Amino acid sequence: MKSELAQDIERIDVCAWMHSLADWDVFFTGTTRWAASCRSMKKSYEGFMRRNYKAVSYVYVIEPHVRAGYHVHAMFDEPY
Repeated sequence: MKSELAQDIERIDVCAWMHSLADWDVFFTGTTRWAASCRSMKKSYEGFMRRNYKAVSYVYVIEPHVRAGYHVHAMFDEPY
């Protein structure tokens, strides 16, 4: 198991790397009306981005929702 200091350093490194990828302008949280599975949320979110924001760079993570199923958090960049 990593020490708390090692975890903090890793978190800082990941944040620095993420910041180097783009100037993130938008933070997004997406949920569904149903208790989406992880696979369903991934498919829904990627389809949403393909249909609506083809020119936007983004990074996302899917995590368990407090109530049930999964939801998505994402950061968007301005399209070039």
